[in-house]
Amino acid sequence: MTTDIAQPGEEDFIVRHDLQVLQILKALKDEENDLKVSFNHAEDDYLTRIIHIAADHQHLYLDITIDEAFNKRMAASPELLIHKDNGIRIKWKA
Repeated sequence: MTTDIAQPGEEDFIVRHDLQVLQILKALKDEENDLKVSFNHAEDDYLTRIIHIAADHQHLYLDITIDEAFNKRMAASPELLIHKDNGIRIKWKA
């Protein structure tokens, strides 16, 4: 996780340890939480779920849309902002 997406006052809540991040991601996957993915300077967004976490823990697979053009824009985007907000806010850049 990076600090440049943190809002003022959120710095103390940033998770920096890989194992903690992995635990959070596994919980989001196991609980089938909906996640909002934004990209293209927030011009594009959609709801998705984590469908797989690679064994090397370096790759995260998200459910994609049926819109092929949208999926291509997302794949070409240099940055995705992913967040969940229902009581506890979780967000990260990928």
